[in-house]
Amino acid sequence: MTLTDRFELFDPTLLVRLPLLSRLAFNLAFTLARWQMLGATRKSLRKLDGHLLHDIGLEPGEAYSECTKRFWQT
Repeated sequence: MTLTDRFELFDPTLLVRLPLLSRLAFNLAFTLARWQMLGATRKSLRKLDGHLLHDIGLEPGEAYSECTKRFWQT
């Protein structure tokens, strides 16, 4: 199971049962992991050539637009 799969399977209602400090720590860790994933994905996307971009359904302009976003932007 990849990190992306884990993000998609996460149920935010589970946080309600945790103490406040634990929720804050979890949210911070979750946000940092998400930012790391976005940064790594964009770094990998920068390395793809036009043929591979076409294979995944992206135009070079779309890929450039995605790659130039900051790591915290969605």
